[in-house]
Amino acid sequence: MFVRITAALAAVLLPAAARADWRHELSGVTVPDVVGDMCRGAERRVEQDGSDIFVQYGTDAEPATLYVYRSSHPNPALWFERTRIAMLGNVGAFDGSAAPRPFTLGLAGAPNGLRGAFALPGRPWKSTAVAIAQHGEWLVKARVTSQTLDPAGAAKRMDALLAAIRFADAPKSASLPLTAPAACADAATFAGKPTTDDKLRGTGAAVGVVALAEAHGAVSGLAGKPDEWCREEVGELAKAVTYYRKRDGSAWTALLGDAGVTASAYAFPEGVGAKGAAVYLNRTGPALLVETYDAMPDLRTGAGAALAVMAGQRKPLASIGTKPKS
Repeated sequence: MFVRITAALAAVLLPAAARADWRHELSGVTVPDVVGDMCRGAERRVEQDGSDIFVQYGTDAEPATLYVYRSSHPNPALWFERTRIAMLGNVGAFDGSAAPRPFTLGLAGAPNGLRGAFALPGRPWKSTAVAIAQHGEWLVKARVTSQTLDPAGAAKRMDALLAAIRFADAPKSASLPLTAPAACADAATFAGKPTTDDKLRGTGAAVGVVALAEAHGAVSGLAGKPDEWCREEVGELAKAVTYYRKRDGSAWTALLGDAGVTASAYAFPEGVGAKGAAVYLNRTGPALLVETYDAMPDLRTGAGAALAVMAGQRKPLASIGTKPKS
């Protein structure tokens, strides 16, 4: 508490030029150390290279958290609902029926984010607000939770935090459409089995170039053309996974958790000389070829193999592409 009071006094007594800023070098995101009555606390790195990082503002009773991470399929519309469901597990059920509102963050030329504020059901939390915006391959996500404020108050606190965020430059590409696929009209059945065929593995590595491009936000994929995809219900898996299937059955992508990690399956296109499919794990850098199959695998089979690679329980077959750290 003493540290936070001292920081607040310093914000009042020191001239503006003397106040420090928190800067994330890889993305160019910069935020003052003091935003209104919120003082910056600890910075934590999920990935040591700085590609997934968050910083805490406020107090334990009135926390505000800012996350900056390089995301697979970096469309806020895909990740807002995934984050809302994750929050449900962390802070309890709440009414999330209201549609999120678009907003513009940083130097984007059009709305590049979605936000919402919600009432929480009981003690100790009274309300929470969340905002997610795209900056190229980066997502900037903010969470404000309060024990005293109603949703309107949490939204106002979020206003201050978002207004304080600055970017070093404009995004290099246009923002993706702030829409997510609609629900599938029916379910699809996939039954592909793993294969050790070297030809299929070689084809899987080649098709991985497409997986890499689409995971990093190419307009040809899920994030850029959501109307070509649909969302399929997955029962109890919905607490941790959101599952999107291409309407023609040639691909699917599963959002794993709420931190930008996905597993994707692609059927090999005609003309490549092999019939089959492959699953990839998409994180902050290369696309990892997880496994090849004689046909499209189902969600449990493919995502389960990707999670095993993510957990270090098995090694990927190949790493496709490299990404610079900036």
